[in-house]
Amino acid sequence: MKMKAVALFALIACGSAQAASEQVTIHQVTAEGIGKSLGTVKIDETQYGLQFTPDLQGLQPGIHGFHV
Repeated sequence: MKMKAVALFALIACGSAQAASEQVTIHQVTAEGIGKSLGTVKIDETQYGLQFTPDLQGLQPGIHGFHV
């Protein structure tokens, strides 16, 4: 029983240690493959779900998207 309690505590501790924020580098993708870096997208966990905050440079004006 004592070992089960220790294992449960370890699982809870590991679960709470997950990062609440992550930063991902975004690259341009062309017919030739993966191109230059365009910047980053910061992903934060909020009470409403994930929030994506782009910090991108060098894009032409217009509508753009990225795959999650």
